Amino acid sequence: ASSERKAEVEVFGVEPIYAALAGLVLADGRFLDARDEREHAQVVVLGAGARRELLGYSPAVGNLVKVNDVWLRVVGVLAARGGDEDRFEGVALGPSARVAFVPLSTAERKFD
Repeated sequence: ASSERKAEVEVFGVEPIYAALAGLVLADGRFLDARDEREHAQVVVLGAGARRELLGYSPAVGNLVKVNDVWLRVVGVLAARGGDEDRFEGVALGPSARVAFVPLSTAERKFD
């Protein structure tokens, strides 16, 4: 199933180690892994705010979301954490964070 909802989401291409460095906690699913990176997989991990905006409260993992003009399968959702000022290297990670993490290799190929 896909969603026609629109949201302003910041997309970050990251390596699998990012989750550990940033202390990210998943509410559902998994973070990006080495295979995603190697295969330039069209997968995404959504921040809590992005998930709400794009999918409402329906199950996220396994669903497709369109980011720019690229369809991505949701493999994970971050747990809402801290306050809205919660950041790692300038990336907002709080409960309303409208962020999406894709494999770095995918970002380099699919996004400017």
